[in-house]
Amino acid sequence: MAKKSKECENSGLEWADLVLPWLPPRSLASIASACRALRSLSKKITALRIADAARGLEKYPVPVLNSVDDTLYPYFPYTPTSIPAVSSPRQQWGHCSKQSPLEARPLAVHAEFFGSAGCTCVDCSQSRADGVGNQGDENELVRSIVIEEFGDEEGCPCNNLRVYTEDGRISFPDGHSDTQFEGFSVGPPLVIECGPACRCDSSCRNRVSQRGLAVRVAVVRHPRKGWGLHSLESIRKGAFVCEYAGELLTTVEARERQLLYDDSILSKHNFCSALLVIREHLPSGKACLRMNIDATKIGNVARFINHSCDGGNLLPTLVRRSGSILARLCFFASRDICEGEELTFCYGTVRRNSKMSPCFCNTPVCCGMLPSEAT
Repeated sequence: MAKKSKECENSGLEWADLVLPWLPPRSLASIASACRALRSLSKKITALRIADAARGLEKYPVPVLNSVDDTLYPYFPYTPTSIPAVSSPRQQWGHCSKQSPLEARPLAVHAEFFGSAGCTCVDCSQSRADGVGNQGDENELVRSIVIEEFGDEEGCPCNNLRVYTEDGRISFPDGHSDTQFEGFSVGPPLVIECGPACRCDSSCRNRVSQRGLAVRVAVVRHPRKGWGLHSLESIRKGAFVCEYAGELLTTVEARERQLLYDDSILSKHNFCSALLVIREHLPSGKACLRMNIDATKIGNVARFINHSCDGGNLLPTLVRRSGSILARLCFFASRDICEGEELTFCYGTVRRNSKMSPCFCNTPVCCGMLPSEAT
């Protein structure tokens, strides 16, 4: 055995640095037993994974902290923003070079629907746009979105709602929000940000949610909840935290997956899906956009945000980029958040059924079960 180990170390392991970052935890641990060199490399890869659950794809690294059990880190393909459903996602993790994100293209309305869908502002906080496209007799759904986005207000038409303060926080003009959105308490009904066709660049003050994770956080293991997301810095009320990213599913796909997840809940006591169903009612009241975002298999740090029956400290808010049909679900601080505090929000309305998971939020108003709905 000693001779075999020595041969392994002397045979040249240039391939290992390319192959091992693609392995899941169990396979990585298995190959580490082959020889000392592979064991050393496996330890380095594991250390890199523990140091950053975001795989280098966010502005800040996301460390994994676990003093509860021997689970080293959660393993899942990472995407900073939502992407179409992926059948067999593959993504390396633990290589010293820059990681490659999964293919992520924004879902945008085709330009022929209403011409150039974007503002021509140089400074969106002051200028008036002078050409946001044609609002003719196109698809009724697209037309209602365009009318909502591109009004005749002074200033940038993408920023008509003016929900952001000068320091990039979402504003609360009445001191609170009472808008109900599919079980969520959200901020403004819809936040419009500048989009891909706009003249302004990524530094625009009306692109707050488009720069990825905005605060330092850590993935922390809980004795009963499993993984949770904690802030590593103080967060001011109204500050953007992150987007809820995952796979964008059709309604048929969402229903099929939910059936699988329901079976897993019954057979695995510690399983919990991260499939969110969001319905956006358009201003006309005649149409509704449904989004199914599944972060169970593929997602970002938001997949670790736990439920809280008291509403939590995060405000789920719909954010749409100019020219895009689908909005994105983004989280803003609903109050000042202290360093080290767990980040939580309300998943929705509790509808009791036989396949519900227990809730461990431990708040005075805890219902005892996690919200769920028939997809």
